[in-house]
Amino acid sequence: MGAWGTGSFANDGAADLVGELGEGGGLDEIEAALDAVLDVGDDYLEAPAAEAGIAAADIVARLLDRDGDHPPAEADLEVWLQSVDGRPPRSLVAKARRCIRRVVTKPSEILELWTETDDFEDWKVNLRSIAERLS
Repeated sequence: MGAWGTGSFANDGAADLVGELGEGGGLDEIEAALDAVLDVGDDYLEAPAAEAGIAAADIVARLLDRDGDHPPAEADLEVWLQSVDGRPPRSLVAKARRCIRRVVTKPSEILELWTETDDFEDWKVNLRSIAERLS
């Protein structure tokens, strides 16, 4: 697992997604990251897809409540967030909610990997925070 923290953006999958946004990407990239998780269905969810999906869901939550209580993101992402006009479509918010539920549903590699660490509870707190901000 290419993670250096329990936060949504502290891993390789999230860094790749944020990089795409910094290179001119938009909500299509966010939706693609969510779809990559959801399209797995009941099959085994690989960690890199889950990492990007979590980051995408967190970004949707940030777009819903721009002044909300959430951990700061890196500067490039904050700039991108400010460039997006309006709220995300309801369909995107619904996908983000389902993505968070899927990540913590077996079979999920990222769930397995975090379960084996001392930081599992902190990781779950982050996911609960995203889910609450999406509701």
